[in-house]
Amino acid sequence: MNLGMKAVSSIVNDFKILSDNALIEYDADKSIEYLENIISIDPDNIPVLLELGNIYCQYKSDIPSGQVYINQAIFFARKAQRDTPTELAECHFAKGVSYLYNRKYKESINSIRKSLSFYAVPNVPEIDESSDMEIDSLHIGSYPMTTANDTSLVCNAYSVANAVYGMQGKYRLVLDINNIIESYMPDSEDYEALLTRFISEELLKFQAGLYETVIEDLNGIMDSINDVEFSDAHVVIYYLLANCFSETSRLDSVDFYADKIIHYYRHKKKNYFDQYYIGTCAIKTKVLLEKEQYLDALSCINDIENEVDLEQSPFQDLTSMIYNNKGVAYMGLEEYDKALVELLKANNIQKKMHDEGSPVNAMNILLNSNISAIYGEKNDLENALEYIYQAFSQCISLYKEIGYEHPLVYVIVNQMYLLEIESRIYKDAMKTAIICYTELDDAKYLYRERIDECLKLANESKQYRKQKEYRELLSVYKEFVEEYPD
Repeated sequence: MNLGMKAVSSIVNDFKILSDNALIEYDADKSIEYLENIISIDPDNIPVLLELGNIYCQYKSDIPSGQVYINQAIFFARKAQRDTPTELAECHFAKGVSYLYNRKYKESINSIRKSLSFYAVPNVPEIDESSDMEIDSLHIGSYPMTTANDTSLVCNAYSVANAVYGMQGKYRLVLDINNIIESYMPDSEDYEALLTRFISEELLKFQAGLYETVIEDLNGIMDSINDVEFSDAHVVIYYLLANCFSETSRLDSVDFYADKIIHYYRHKKKNYFDQYYIGTCAIKTKVLLEKEQYLDALSCINDIENEVDLEQSPFQDLTSMIYNNKGVAYMGLEEYDKALVELLKANNIQKKMHDEGSPVNAMNILLNSNISAIYGEKNDLENALEYIYQAFSQCISLYKEIGYEHPLVYVIVNQMYLLEIESRIYKDAMKTAIICYTELDDAKYLYRERIDECLKLANESKQYRKQKEYRELLSVYKEFVEEYPD
């Protein structure tokens, strides 16, 4: 029996080495083959089952297959009934990460909660729009963090929760979780855990529009990551940098980091069915659009569509971004009917991804803004206003916790004001200008001038002066000047 166990152990070790080497060469299929050979002779090998699950999710973008292996790991971890819950907590953490790959945030948080529930630490709340989503300090586990593995696991679980809540716009909750990490794990030296937490914090800052801060922070760790071989960690950091430079219109810097990521995938990893590859291609096409190179952008999108079946991609938010860029390219070429087709495709994807009560994201806002612009070009002002009002409402919802000093807010309110002026609904335009004057710090003089402009245009329109709305406009203007005199 002992000889049999030794033989199995030796075979398992050999296959594991072969699998690791295959993954180094970015041959995920070969790596999976070796790991499945291990499972055929050692079916309750929990670390191997989790690794298989992760490879299917991360490298193959096959979330269902990955979760089959993770669920097997959960089954065997429960059956083993160890003295400590570490294995079972690792399994639920892996499942939480797997849900994150295809943007199922509620399921991801539920799995993270299960992972944290074993340890004597405050748990994160469920995703529930009807509550304030505060830290759960009542229902904590009984198992203390006794090993470095426990500490790393808990730290990573909090970091994943941070990433999810950041995407939900729950910025105060993220700050609370960061304070918990500082309180419970001030001396953690696990590099991977610290890097994961660092990246999640930078992602949060990016979502809050703090682009210069993120650039400064990420440049601060460049020396340390440049000392090691280019890896997936580089991809995430370069991806964030490319996004930040894109938002601040430093197009050459976007090209620099985007090209590095694309080269990595096309010449080393050779896996195009990946969120960072698709996302980087989306950023690359956005740069081409900003340079008004519309035909080049369409050519780039055509290449992506030939490499990846976007309709089957689990990263449908990125697919919608690609379609949005395609629509904007057609807008630039003044092919408005084609542009509307692509933008509505992108918008339908967003609707399928998010329930009616789901939190909005910047992509929702951008799409509604672009669709509004198309209807404006087609002189369909009714639909143009409908979509820009949706975009404005979503802006208010998304940025309410961090204030409205976000570049996208300025774009939306400017577009909304101009459409209201064109539609000759001067009272609404005045209210929009007043919101800008009272809520936004920059260019107050412009919004003050626009408030007066609305009154002037209303006075010049004989037809408008006959409407009840004209008297309401005068009342709005009077209240404003009384509260904010020159």
